[in-house]
Amino acid sequence: MKKLLLTLSLLFTVFAHTADSKTSPAPTQTQDISTQTAPSEPAKPDSLQMPPPLPSSEEMTTSYESAFVRMLVTLLGILFLVFATFWILRRLGSGKFKMGPNSRTIQVIEKRALSPKSMLYVVEIGNKRVLISESQAEVRALTTLDQSRDSDS
Repeated sequence: MKKLLLTLSLLFTVFAHTADSKTSPAPTQTQDISTQTAPSEPAKPDSLQMPPPLPSSEEMTTSYESAFVRMLVTLLGILFLVFATFWILRRLGSGKFKMGPNSRTIQVIEKRALSPKSMLYVVEIGNKRVLISESQAEVRALTTLDQSRDSDS
């Protein structure tokens, strides 16, 4: 799994570097003129400079194709990262509250509804079993049960 992540990250960085180097604009005449202005003239803001000339249709087609491929690779990378994040969080979250290897300190053994608004629970806490009642008003521990009596039924 680590080798796959390393390989994918290396591919993304190489692809992003080659795509950036292909799309970086060469200096145009308008940029050269604006940088060679006399020191006495104030510098013009970028919004007032002339835009570079439009590329030919062949260059535009090539740039659209590379942009589309780059978009697909980025989308696949993001989807992979989302799935990998959920997988890692699920693996880490499953053992978050465990105190030992495969041990749970509190388990609900059984629950029964007494009415629509009240329930009885048999809960095991460590080595003890406790009968708990729950209603809208309160939660109350009723009694502690013996292991031998409960295991016979």
